[in-house]
Amino acid sequence: MDENRDAALSGPDISEAEHEVTLHEERPVTQTEPVPVERVRMTTDEHTEEETVRGQVRKEQIDTEGVDDDRPDR
Repeated sequence: MDENRDAALSGPDISEAEHEVTLHEERPVTQTEPVPVERVRMTTDEHTEEETVRGQVRKEQIDTEGVDDDRPDR
């Protein structure tokens, strides 16, 4: 402890003025990480059906101004 005594006493003199000191503490930090523990195999089954659907189809159009009419449709 004596080897740190000069460093500890080398600051400004203590007065009645207000001083602010930040205190620190050590806190444990824990983390999680993904670790492979199991391998699973999946398969798919393909099912095909045909169904007749009737109904009216709607279509929307957008009118624009100032667009070049010579451009091909995309």
